[in-house]
Amino acid sequence: MQLSKDQGYVARASKVIALTNRHGMKILLSTLGASWISCILPMSAGKRDVLLGSPNMAAQMDQGVYLGATIGRVANRIAHGRFNLAGREYQVTSNQGEHCLHGGRDNFSYRVWKVTQINPYEAIFSLVSEDGDQGFPGELQAEVRYILTDENKVIIDYRTQVSELCPVNLTNHAYFNLAGEDSARTALEHDLQLAATHYLPTDKGGSQQANGVMFLRRFSIFVVKSV
Repeated sequence: MQLSKDQGYVARASKVIALTNRHGMKILLSTLGASWISCILPMSAGKRDVLLGSPNMAAQMDQGVYLGATIGRVANRIAHGRFNLAGREYQVTSNQGEHCLHGGRDNFSYRVWKVTQINPYEAIFSLVSEDGDQGFPGELQAEVRYILTDENKVIIDYRTQVSELCPVNLTNHAYFNLAGEDSARTALEHDLQLAATHYLPTDKGGSQQANGVMFLRRFSIFVVKSV
């Protein structure tokens, strides 16, 4: 792959941060996209990475499936790249045909975030998105906090502040395979249950209207089948 001059700079400017708990669980985070790029679990048979990722930052820049990245301003699709808010129509950038996917052509997954590592268990990433960025109104200040607990939990906490009314729906785009990244077994053998109070339906093309956007503030993931 040939990186452009700008892409090459972003890849070189990105940093990787490791969080480790007292049981030997380790996660790797990148300032490129405030991404979660590795999740290594101590198993009886040895260590196992259960998070799908890229082999290096150049490959992370080139992949198009948002591996472990923080995406926004709005996760999922905005149909036709248009939404109405407070009586005004906004046109945002389209990057999946006529639709806006995960915040547009230059969404947050492509940005190098600022980072502060508080301790070996916690790291905070921050980003400022200017008024009009990708067509969205108002300046947005975003913060993503990763916490690795001694109970082998990874907590991701999002905090945002906008200067104008604007749809905001950040999320992490991690892909898991509990059998291990290099396993011949796939995630199709997993069972997943979400305890969510709301969900946002999409049409057959996978798009959604942002009119009256619902924000999913909190959800819990219950069982994934052991492998």
